[in-house]
Amino acid sequence: MRMKPTRYLLAAMLPLAALLLSSCEDAAAPAAIKGNVIAVQNILFSPVVVKLNGINIGVVPADTTVFIQRGWLDKSVELDWQTVMPVGNGKVLGDSMGGTFTDLGLKDGDTALYSIDAVVGSGASTTLFFAPHITNNSTAPMQVGINMETTVENRTDVVVPGGTQARYIGYYLLVPTTNIRVYRPENAYNPLLFLDVEFGVDFDLNDVPISGVGEVIFNDPPPRIKSGDIPAGMIAPQPGNRHTQVALQAGQRMPNGYIWAGNDQPSH
Repeated sequence: MRMKPTRYLLAAMLPLAALLLSSCEDAAAPAAIKGNVIAVQNILFSPVVVKLNGINIGVVPADTTVFIQRGWLDKSVELDWQTVMPVGNGKVLGDSMGGTFTDLGLKDGDTALYSIDAVVGSGASTTLFFAPHITNNSTAPMQVGINMETTVENRTDVVVPGGTQARYIGYYLLVPTTNIRVYRPENAYNPLLFLDVEFGVDFDLNDVPISGVGEVIFNDPPPRIKSGDIPAGMIAPQPGNRHTQVALQAGQRMPNGYIWAGNDQPSH
């Protein structure tokens, strides 16, 4: 699944005003922006709500970069973000996902890049997320569970009809025991009757881009009687940088001239 073309938003000096600009491939800040600039790049498939120093700036759409002039801000900046979680059948889908960037000192004319992706934090505090898109190539409906029989189990209650392609169901924690399981709805998450895809067995970090998006394909219906008699699902290759990419150091100038703001830390 390819993400939509990158778009750019220009945030004006008042924090609640934003102007949508035309699509372009170059990530250079618009000429109208002068002085110290913050570029908020949302690599995720999900929109995110952004706050600067506690002030709600608004929603940054998926696969979009927002440029904000620092003129109206204090000298120090803290940027908080939180995903906008989808809703299915009246239920919020996914796990809570957000982060906080601390300030990065800038010289006049510099642009600091705050990049939001599915790798939240750094070092021992790193938390990984992924966004499974469920493809059901069978004729039977499938009920989806994420991280089943683990401490972060999420019974989504999402039922994906037969013939559905790449159904987005939110972002979830990616842990060493991660699994994506599908059941027949009438079996109500029966722990003995499912098809699954397991992290470390069917896919690893090299298969997951930093957007976290992964298409999970099931060609057969979940079993009625016994698991293990039917082949499990698979992860389709996705474009983009991998979870395993080497991060720059905070304050390092990037090839496009921006200053890398470093990694965010998980919000609590």
